Amino acid sequence: MRHSALLLAFVLSMTVITASAVGAVPFKGSTPAIRALPVSSNSQLIGSDGIRHLLVVAPAAGTAPRTWYDVDIASRTRSIVSPPGDSCSVVAAGRGGLAAQCAGGDRNLIYLSGLPFDAWTAYDVPTEVLVGGATDFTVTGVGTHWLQLAVDGNHYAEVPVWVSRDDARVERGLSSFVDLNSAALAVTVCKRLRSASLVGYSAPWAIGGSWRTTPSSLTIRSCNSAKSRVLTKHAERAQLSGSLAAWSYERDAGVANLATGAVQPIRIPGAKAAALLVGRYVLAQRNAHDQFSGEVGIVRLPEKF
Repeated sequence: MRHSALLLAFVLSMTVITASAVGAVPFKGSTPAIRALPVSSNSQLIGSDGIRHLLVVAPAAGTAPRTWYDVDIASRTRSIVSPPGDSCSVVAAGRGGLAAQCAGGDRNLIYLSGLPFDAWTAYDVPTEVLVGGATDFTVTGVGTHWLQLAVDGNHYAEVPVWVSRDDARVERGLSSFVDLNSAALAVTVCKRLRSASLVGYSAPWAIGGSWRTTPSSLTIRSCNSAKSRVLTKHAERAQLSGSLAAWSYERDAGVANLATGAVQPIRIPGAKAAALLVGRYVLAQRNAHDQFSGEVGIVRLPEKF
């Protein structure tokens, strides 16, 4: 299903831009100190490799020409990612790299690249994706073993479908958690927690709460205990990555190591805060709204956290 020809004409621009080159981010008064990233406030965060690379596009919306960037969180620099053609957009990023789609032409043809960006490789999405009234799809996740697509049809929209990068098989209708970086795809929740209402699972840990719709308590569960505990009484959003849980509410955010019990509160100045885990880094957003990133900075978690 893959084409071996690489589109070498569209390669990564080697122009490196530092955080200072795009202006200082106003994180004065943050606790702990938040270091600015070279991301303009009108950018949109698309995804990351979960280690140190972040894909952003600016501007987030509008008719102005858009530019995609690979932001190296560790060095706080960015490099331009050139799409595989003038009518193409870079639409997704993950541990498995980048995905781009182009307007017109073969609608089943997408392009994949590594992250950090190297070169685009053409990939034919199986025709089985567009069946049963399906009319179009958008790549929303790029794993090392699986691609995640949001499929639209005549009477439905954004139905998740998964395509194996190993053997091109197509999976639908999964109600469990999924891991795009696992050949198995579906994640088996431990027996103790199968009847619990969970919004995140990374064995042996799980998080629960109604924070998706309204601020609420963030609850921690474990496969090794029948007890649950409240990590915070106020969370608008939360994330679980391995043994690390992150949350945010208004101007406050935090990260907890569920294995050790260590907690790192984060105070982000501004009207609205958000925190996202990327490897050992906490991505802090100030005054983010709608699809706009707001000002973006990082806190690096200590190695012993």
